[in-house]
Amino acid sequence: MREILFRAKDEASKQWVYGYYVHLPSAAGSVHMIHVPAGNPDESNKVYYIIPGTLGEWTGMFDKNHKRIFEGDILKGVQDEIFVMEWRRGQFFAKLTKCWNNKFNGETGAIVGNIYDD
Repeated sequence: MREILFRAKDEASKQWVYGYYVHLPSAAGSVHMIHVPAGNPDESNKVYYIIPGTLGEWTGMFDKNHKRIFEGDILKGVQDEIFVMEWRRGQFFAKLTKCWNNKFNGETGAIVGNIYDD
């Protein structure tokens, strides 16, 4: 079983934060947060209010540089093809210009950016 992990941009600093996603609906409007769990060496047990449109889940895969691949990451394949990681039909897909490739092997490609910053 893979670890469930999310990333999103912090509303205040506009920096990426990583942890567990928390959504609290209320009459005044929904609150979207990332909770960094206790035991994290950088920021233990902290909560960030996030920009909801930047939220992405970790796919469970790593690229060839052993970086975690998240939804919205842009990846470069071995033949310089460009993929965007997306969630479709209950699974993660690497979207290649005009087709879907569910056979993408992250270990042979590298993250070159994401759809939010690049």
